[in-house]
Amino acid sequence: MVNSFGTLEKAGTVVFESLSLNMAAAVCNQLEGAGLPARLGKGIAGFAVMVPAEYAAQSNQLLTVRPRTGEIFA
Repeated sequence: MVNSFGTLEKAGTVVFESLSLNMAAAVCNQLEGAGLPARLGKGIAGFAVMVPAEYAAQSNQLLTVRPRTGEIFA
């Protein structure tokens, strides 16, 4: 895969896709804030957030929303 700078880079595993660039960028920033090497790229029908394959499981775990039991959300 060739990036916007014209250099070759290793293809990543897509962990999130969105039609919204802002949403994809927010997810990418969230993963980077957690210390994961995430980047934006072209998705099938929009924008994709990709990570190296060895970080895919950890990324999916961070992106999965699970409400805490016993708490009331307003």
